[in-house]
Amino acid sequence: MFEKSENLSYRAKWRTECLRTLCGFANAWGGTLYIGVDENGELTGLSQEYCDFVLSEIPDTIRNTLHIIPEFALLEEGGLRYISIKVGVAYVPVSYNGEYYVRRKTVNQKLSGKDAEELLIGRGGATWDTLWVYSMCDRDLDSKAIAAYRLTADKGAEPCRDAEYMESLHLKTEGRYTHAAALMFTEHPEYLVREAYAKVGFFDGDGNVLHQEKATGPLNVQAWTALQAVLSRYMRLYRKVLPLPEDALKEALLNAVVHKDYSKAQPIQVRVTKDRVRIINTGGLPAGWNPDTLMGEHVSEPRNPLIAELFARAGYTDSWGMGVERMCKACMKAGLPAPAYSVSGFGFSVEFSLKKAA
Repeated sequence: MFEKSENLSYRAKWRTECLRTLCGFANAWGGTLYIGVDENGELTGLSQEYCDFVLSEIPDTIRNTLHIIPEFALLEEGGLRYISIKVGVAYVPVSYNGEYYVRRKTVNQKLSGKDAEELLIGRGGATWDTLWVYSMCDRDLDSKAIAAYRLTADKGAEPCRDAEYMESLHLKTEGRYTHAAALMFTEHPEYLVREAYAKVGFFDGDGNVLHQEKATGPLNVQAWTALQAVLSRYMRLYRKVLPLPEDALKEALLNAVVHKDYSKAQPIQVRVTKDRVRIINTGGLPAGWNPDTLMGEHVSEPRNPLIAELFARAGYTDSWGMGVERMCKACMKAGLPAPAYSVSGFGFSVEFSLKKAA
């Protein structure tokens, strides 16, 4: 009798469901499937004809379906033939019919939602913005947002259907839309991605809310709406023009919408008082970075590279990691201190002091 364990499985005959088992092995710690051994671990054996069938047909089936190449071996014990199919650990996620499975104990567990995202991001090198929004379809696209973006990013390009344009930008893959598509090209991204908006609040010296509003819509529109809200409302509430350079505030808001961790359901916060503006978003800095890294020469390492590419393509931002330097120079030119950066358990923040530097 064969032993039972997490990385062993047995089938008397090859069945289509065996593909699910191999998928689960590949996404876990690898494993071996034995054909010719029943589910109780008893050796039942295979005819030579059946062995020939498995060894000649099944490797192509596995390769074409799971895109992995396992090791096959024809074995014999007590005059009974059986076959082992060994799968190693896959360093990219393996799917079966568009679903992801992982072997846990002796069960093939189907992954969904957050678990599937973590597998893709952790093992596949994928980023959150490239993952699919399963509930999004063609009718969710905002044609006005797409047309406005094309005028900026691809003026003069040949006209095409919205869905085709999404495919050309890698925002629609294998017939499904990505999170980047939902955030950039739908009228209400927050309907598809929770809390995908910015909220702007104005406070007095005691922390009491004087006014608050939401900035919604596609990400580039959110940044623009939040910018206009701060500029116009500041003057009404505090009876003077905002001393912070508009370019510095715009750069900070664009960075916030591009680099936010959208997998965490928290809106971007813009907190305004008479003497300071603070922008907070979920997510920290890249691994090995700290606030001092931002102040020195550095390359761009976006959390959401697909979104960052869309912004750079349209000229909203650059892709050279120069935004922080521009903000600092703009503040210094206006006689203000350089912005202060901090990382906490909540996320990342940039704070502008509106008092003249000493």
